[in-house]
Amino acid sequence: MKNLFRFVFVSIIVLGFHYNALAQSPLKIGVVDIQEVEQKSMAFEKERVKLQKELEGMQKRLADEQNALRKLQEDYEKQSMMLSLDAQEDKRMEYESKARHFNYLYEDTQARVKQLRESATTRLYNEVIGIVREIGLKEGYTIILSKRGTGLLYNDGSVDITAEVISAYDKASQ
Repeated sequence: MKNLFRFVFVSIIVLGFHYNALAQSPLKIGVVDIQEVEQKSMAFEKERVKLQKELEGMQKRLADEQNALRKLQEDYEKQSMMLSLDAQEDKRMEYESKARHFNYLYEDTQARVKQLRESATTRLYNEVIGIVREIGLKEGYTIILSKRGTGLLYNDGSVDITAEVISAYDKASQ
């Protein structure tokens, strides 16, 4: 009798949990391909063009400095036989000083390029995540996953909302 009571009690609890699970709304899952958003979004393209212009300016400055350094080296090599030892030493020191300055500019430019890219990427991805959240809230998604993330192994394509994210992001960034 005691076992029958336990069985009935456990059955009621299990059926109650099962009923609650059935009463809840169904899961709505979405998938976004962030790399596709990056490749097809006009906002990302605008940022790429802007960044490219900045990089070209930096590269031009570096090229000008490198040409000036090369010219100084060529002048030193041409004039070294005609200059006194003190003058040769002065030219050599001037060249070494300019070479150190060029190396500093090169390293500074590389660091600046890296910082600009990281900053732009972080800002754009945060904007995309905001758009994904808005779509998730507006359309009632339970979960939205990154298509290329480590947790997603398969999807049938019906849950892919990448095109919608691209469209919403381009509208929001205009």
